[in-house]
Amino acid sequence: MKKFIILSIQFICFCCWAQNTQDLKKTIRYEYELTAKSSKDNLNNINQTICALDIIENTSMFYDMNQYERKKIMLYGKSDLPREDKSALALAIRPVFKWIVISEDNKNKYLSSLDSKTKYMTIEPIDEIKWVIDPKTSNWNNYTVQKATTTYAGRDWNVLFTQDIPVKSGPYKLNNLPGLVVKAWDSEEHYVFELLNSKEAELDLKVIAADQYPETDKKKINKAIQINNNKTINQRFEEQGITIGGESKERFNIKIGDVVNDIERI
Repeated sequence: MKKFIILSIQFICFCCWAQNTQDLKKTIRYEYELTAKSSKDNLNNINQTICALDIIENTSMFYDMNQYERKKIMLYGKSDLPREDKSALALAIRPVFKWIVISEDNKNKYLSSLDSKTKYMTIEPIDEIKWVIDPKTSNWNNYTVQKATTTYAGRDWNVLFTQDIPVKSGPYKLNNLPGLVVKAWDSEEHYVFELLNSKEAELDLKVIAADQYPETDKKKINKAIQINNNKTINQRFEEQGITIGGESKERFNIKIGDVVNDIERI
């Protein structure tokens, strides 16, 4: 099975950041490795990335660290770099996903985008996800864990959580359990999250830019996603003013919904 490993985010350390300290928040960061089969038309293509679960008081934020670093480059970068060079540098970093989940006030906020211009946020109660908890315990990576299962957004999810870490959180929206989720996977293993480590860190809220995602009715955005998924990749290129010719045009004459394997199914 051919495996494509996402570029390490460490390679951008040469960039100097002009950050505003008021946007920086101290956080306890739990890092997860995500292994994902994100292309429906090629499930043998496995992508990996490192995700962050940042805990700031009573709020948690979960995101792809490569996407965070990409946005950071575009926001700050090196002051002497032209925007075109910043874009090229940012595009060299390949996130697996671009969405963000912010959990606070007993709500899960899902921040994502339909396209490069349309951002949105949907909000659901945390208890929208109903868990079935197995009382038996086992051991996973030196943690005492229990298994819990749920069905949500078209996927059957399994998680291992530990009460050794008294944090009711986890990757994606998989939270509200009596402990930290250390591993999560859907029944088809298209998305597998595994806890790697924890550490103190800083999060730049200006990079997260949650205020740029307007709240949108979930039914309304789901309808828009369905319309978008029925478009071909060629149609999307045309909407962006990009002309594709030759063999590429034939190769991209496929519906977006037949390619993209989103974590949430409509």
